[in-house]
Amino acid sequence: MFATFAGAFLDLVLKTGILFLPAAFSGVPIGQVSLFVLLALFPSVPAPFVAAWAGLACDRFGKSKIIILVKFLEVLLAIGAALSLLSDNFLAAYIMLFLFGSTDAAFTTAKFAILPAMIPQPILSWGNGLIMLAKYSAFVLGIVVTGALIFLKVDLMVYLSGIYVAVACTGLLVSLLIHEDPALSAKRRESDISFDRLYEYFQEIRTSKHLFLSMLSFAYFLIVGAVFQFNTSIFLAQGTGFTENRMSLLFAILALGIGLGGLGAGIVSRSKVEIGLVPIGAFGVGLSLCLSALLIDHFYLLAVVYLIAGMCGGFCVVPLYSLFQQNTPAEKRGIYMGISQAVSNSGLFIVLLIVLVLQVFAASYPAIIFMVMGIITIGISAFALSHTPIALIRCLNWIFTNFVYRIRAFGIENVPENGGALLVCNHISYFDPLLVSASVQRTVRFLILRSLFHHKLLGPILRTMKAIPISSKDAPKMMLASLHDAREAIKRGELVCVFAEGEPARVGHMIRFSRGLEIIMKGLDAPIIPAYLDQTWGSLFDYVDGKYKLRVPQEIPYPATLTYGKALKPDANTFEIRQTISELGSEAFKNRRKEQQFLHLGFMKEAKRKPFRTCMVESTGKRLTNFRALVGAVVLSRELKKRLLPDNKNVGIFLPPSIGSALSNIALLLCNLVPVNLNYTASKEASRSSIEQAEIKQVLTSRLFLSKIEGPEGVEFIYLDELINQIKKKDKLLSLVFIILTPFFLLKILYKTGTSSYDSLATIIFSSGSTGIPKGVMLSHANISSNVESMFNAVHMKRSDVLVSVLPFFHAFGYTTGLWLP
Repeated sequence: MFATFAGAFLDLVLKTGILFLPAAFSGVPIGQVSLFVLLALFPSVPAPFVAAWAGLACDRFGKSKIIILVKFLEVLLAIGAALSLLSDNFLAAYIMLFLFGSTDAAFTTAKFAILPAMIPQPILSWGNGLIMLAKYSAFVLGIVVTGALIFLKVDLMVYLSGIYVAVACTGLLVSLLIHEDPALSAKRRESDISFDRLYEYFQEIRTSKHLFLSMLSFAYFLIVGAVFQFNTSIFLAQGTGFTENRMSLLFAILALGIGLGGLGAGIVSRSKVEIGLVPIGAFGVGLSLCLSALLIDHFYLLAVVYLIAGMCGGFCVVPLYSLFQQNTPAEKRGIYMGISQAVSNSGLFIVLLIVLVLQVFAASYPAIIFMVMGIITIGISAFALSHTPIALIRCLNWIFTNFVYRIRAFGIENVPENGGALLVCNHISYFDPLLVSASVQRTVRFLILRSLFHHKLLGPILRTMKAIPISSKDAPKMMLASLHDAREAIKRGELVCVFAEGEPARVGHMIRFSRGLEIIMKGLDAPIIPAYLDQTWGSLFDYVDGKYKLRVPQEIPYPATLTYGKALKPDANTFEIRQTISELGSEAFKNRRKEQQFLHLGFMKEAKRKPFRTCMVESTGKRLTNFRALVGAVVLSRELKKRLLPDNKNVGIFLPPSIGSALSNIALLLCNLVPVNLNYTASKEASRSSIEQAEIKQVLTSRLFLSKIEGPEGVEFIYLDELINQIKKKDKLLSLVFIILTPFFLLKILYKTGTSSYDSLATIIFSSGSTGIPKGVMLSHANISSNVESMFNAVHMKRSDVLVSVLPFFHAFGYTTGLWLP
């Protein structure tokens, strides 16, 4: 990555020092851009030929050796450029720049060819994103450095010469650390290095739809980038208020956007190559070009559009590079990448032609150039999508599984990268195929309910995905034909997924598996991959009155997990497969803990998200919304901190189920204390034993309640009714403003418990003591949260449901379902 950074930085500083700065200091207006743009692009003319030869050399001699050789040549060229500038010989310096264009083409080919061998396949997109960030952040730094040197009014050529040599030497030293990769084509004959063979390799790429389209896309986006560069320079020529500084700033913003977009594409791709990002980026670039035409006289808005255009470009290029690398055979990756870079750099010839034509006919109309290129980009993107509908489906699926759902996959390494396999997954909702396909890199063929193929919207999508129709109502011959299609797909090396239950689970739990999967796998030598989809039940579907109905999810994006197990033998029976998937369900439930929150923080999050929803109502008619309940708990916690002893760990609550009791439990957790709801029906001895075991010194209660029932002995009472009356309006107002203005992530930090573990104590529930000494059960936040989730899955509460909390909070069921479940 640093070698990439050094090369890109050196390229920018060389062009600046050799082309633009001498012109600026000699009084030649850079606004007459045709000469300078042509001179900047001309060193890339031999790049197609150099890239192709570099690809052949990478496969024959080893990619790391080529990288080291290129970096050594860059040192020599940097020394030559430095000596030329110091002697004011700009012709010799330009020759050095011309030769540097060739070394840059060779290095680009080698670095992208060696990357798949240096990093694991699941993080290939992430690696390409880092390279993209390194390259374009180097451009930004180069602009900043040259600008700073000009501002400081130092001996510019001396400093630039030193920078050339220092950066080039650093790049060479870093390249020596790159691990040597085996020369996979070491046995290739010397005669193979010829342009006749290059054409044969080009034909091989052309026969692969993915490789060929990726290669053409590289070339096109290089042309678009050059048009941005040329058009930005014309602004200065027009005298529209753009200065050299503003032009440099636009270049820097565009480069920064590309770097950030590339890194973002690598991050959101997670453990796969996400081609669904390409349509988003392509249309984003096209729209940005059109907006640039409309905002050409508004610099700051134009700068924002440039940033968006760069980010969209990065979103395009990283998945395309990763897709190309992933689909090239390892022994030919160098030459394939060389041909790709040759075709991409050939696009610069088109740019040179565009520069000449536009300088003659349209130099005064940069807005027209932007608009035409924008329309062409959008048109090409639409045409490409019409011929590759799977990219559009992956795009829509990526949006769905990142903004509606938030899918996390575990055990993805258990899914084979190549070869046939049967994926068997539990069935929770009609969106399960989308979640499964989003979690794996490979194209998955699903067995889907036949009736869905007749749907006007879903039918074309399912046929594009090559789904296999099947139904339990099919005639035996038709059903066997569907199973035979799945079997043949596995034989051809495809990945097939079957939801063995046949229909979505009605209560969120697995039902009986169909024996059809045994028929599919009979006699095949392919693995069975068990998978368990978790947390999606009740997210977008309800099963009500015998029908599946859409519902609004509790949160967006809705969390979901998909756990893949180790491969089973092809002769595994239905019982073994179901048992394995059930075990994966237990493992998936453990993974939920990464999504769990402390009880009081979970309440805070819900209250901030839905502040006006009714939270609790008591028999007196008092009603609180989520927001009022949260403010009340925060105010109460602040007041309690003034009254509670500093050495307290556990604080008793001696109250019936009520708003006051509920707020007291939340407030004590906010104070980082453990609430202990005492049994007001227990005997004095049982109460005394509970207080002694929990080391309770203070108890929250009310005078009204104590007037009706005798309280425990040997403790200090804090009367809730009196405490509330003593709270000042100022404190309530401050708490209100605090809750409104403080984002949840800060509240999470402020009110986090002393330990970061969800196994920390949340409450102590004592038995009644009717058969002896009361026994205290110490319940953690994880215990309560797990029980709440289990109850939610079993009961599946809706927004319209109301829970009558009649059980006291000193009862485990009352505390869990009566207090925390709603």
